[in-house]
Amino acid sequence: MDVSSNGIILFNRENTVTYSNFAATDFTKLPSSGYNISEIFKLFPEVDFVKTFEQVHAQKTTYRIAEVKVRDYFYEIFLIPLINDADEVVGGSILLHDISYIKRLEEIKAQFLTVAAHQLRTPLGGMRWSLEMIIEEIKDQVSPDIRSLLNQVYQSNLMSLSIINDLLNVSKIDGMQALENPEPTNIITIIQKVLANHLDEAKLKSVQYKVNLPPDEKFPSIIIDKVKIRQVIDNLVVNAIKYNKPNGSLSVTIGQDGKTMTITVADTGIGIPEKDSERIFTKFFRAENAVLNETTGSGLGLFVVKSYVESWGGKISFNSQENVGTSVTITLPITVSVEQDTQNLLI
Repeated sequence: MDVSSNGIILFNRENTVTYSNFAATDFTKLPSSGYNISEIFKLFPEVDFVKTFEQVHAQKTTYRIAEVKVRDYFYEIFLIPLINDADEVVGGSILLHDISYIKRLEEIKAQFLTVAAHQLRTPLGGMRWSLEMIIEEIKDQVSPDIRSLLNQVYQSNLMSLSIINDLLNVSKIDGMQALENPEPTNIITIIQKVLANHLDEAKLKSVQYKVNLPPDEKFPSIIIDKVKIRQVIDNLVVNAIKYNKPNGSLSVTIGQDGKTMTITVADTGIGIPEKDSERIFTKFFRAENAVLNETTGSGLGLFVVKSYVESWGGKISFNSQENVGTSVTITLPITVSVEQDTQNLLI
């Protein structure tokens, strides 16, 4: 970050500005000194600077505000306390980092990804349906080797479509265009369909399902986007199969407690290295052991899951031990009355 191109504002113990560089005065249209710092705060009405200042004074540490929009500009803001030898806060500085250019580049990148993904999805979708028809028509007329080859092509096609769909979902999330269509949704039915869709993949890897679903009518429905919650469950199940060990197992624990529902997908797979745990939900990130185990993958699935879950007011967490397994838990609010209290069901 080139400090010289950023706005720098210094203030004393009485919160009076004592110095502002050219970049700061050009942005704020305020004098270079002699006014109360509250005049700066008025430029960012959506930020609670009173609370932020209290935190800076109490913790005596730098506070970062990742992104604030002012007119057509975006800023990253740092509040830095000035501490004397007696460990007292006697003033501080505000650093205004203009990230508008970065935001424009991100927008261009998102537009490119969206256009490219749409253009690729159409022919790949056509290939998928054609391959399905071919495999069904000639399955009894060709040798096992040819059938195996066609299935490999078909699986590669599905994998490519999955990556493209992840790219489109991320573009919509980044552009805040991921539209919601909430409706009463039975989670049990969603889980049944997702598990059934991936049964062949589980069998190929000798991964055993532990399925014991309660009756649909005995578990609460929730108001949620049915397509997106299915994507969430699908991503978690796919990961639990893909990164499992041969002859491993996959289980789903579902529970309900008051106004929340929890869904945990667990596996007996390769696990997540501790050094990678903080980055596991970030875009395009894949742990080193995951790349070695499965070379293909976009590193977008868990980012999409986290984005959707948090947009619904839910939470996501995980527990993992390398070479032992991983469990991912999502917690969602229930907005439909519960007919029967069902807790800690293993499916």
